[in-house]
Formats: sequence, C-alpha cells, structure tokens
Amino acid sequence: KHVFESVIILQYEIQNTLEDQILSNVQVKVTKFDSASGLKYKGAIPLHEDDQIKYNEKRYAYLILSSEECQTPYPSVKISQKLTFKFTEIDVESQEDLGDYQEEYTQLQDLTLSTKDYLRGLVVPNGQYKDSFDALGAQGQRDGNLAEVTQTFQLPFKSMNVAVNGV
Repeated sequence: KHVFESVIILQYEIQNTLEDQILSNVQVKVTKFDSASGLKYKGAIPLHEDDQIKYNEKRYAYLILSSEECQTPYPSVKISQKLTFKFTEIDVESQEDLGDYQEEYTQLQDLTLSTKDYLRGLVVPNGQYKDSFDALGAQGQRDGNLAEVTQTFQLPFKSMNVAVNGV
C-alpha cells in the first residue's frame, strides 16, 4: 500500500510458483468495492500484455484509488478481487511451449483498508525505549496533548479474596 495525499496505490506482487507453466496477461480485477467514506476506484495497471512470468519470477500489478472526495482523512474500504491470467504449459527441460494457452482466474482474499494502514511504525533502538517515551510525553505537553495520564483507582472491597469473588 502506497498512500499519497489524494491517491492510494495498492501493489500486488505476483510470483509464478509452477515450473511447467508461463503466466501472461496477468491482472487484478475488482469484483466488489465497498467504501462508505468516499474512496473511489480509479483503475488497474496490469502487467504489460507482452510480459510473461516464468518460474520463480516476480512481477507487479496495481490498483489505483482516489481519496479526493473523501469525508475523512483516513478512508476505509473493503475490496473483493480476483487475479486473472493466461497460462501456457511448457516442457521443463527444453522450455518449449507445449500448446495453446488457457485462461484462468483465482479469487483473492478480500482486502480491507482501515485506519491502521495509515500508521507508520517507529523503530526504537534497543535500550532507548524510555528515552523515546519521555520525549513523546514532553512533545505532548508542549503541544497541549497529554501522552501520559496517572490515576489511582480503588475497588470497594475489604480484602483481596472478597475483591476476587466480587469482580
């Protein structure tokens, strides 16, 4: 997933794992697009029609989404999709084509884009977590956002056994 200001690009890595076949005309097709936040499907970029994927090779296909008309800065969507392709059987030893191609498709797992996909993880060097956490708290205090809150809570029980049974 590549997120830009008004466009989201979904990248699909496609690898041929079958030694006796060559894949061609590979593309990702959207079968259902469900977004309540205004995200729009703009199109797909398939592999070039002359491009083939031989055994153990990888190629990439893309879907393009537009977030220009979104009501939220972090739009969500659920996409049902399938991978369509042609495959040609080959002789593994000679790499010769054994005949005509066949068209095929495989249903892909539904893709859900949600708020967590817009977050980028922070790598904290080993042993520096406390320093990073303290810096985050100081930044929050300067900005008026509290990154840390300390509170004390008390349960209305006289002993630990009564508390465990009461909860």
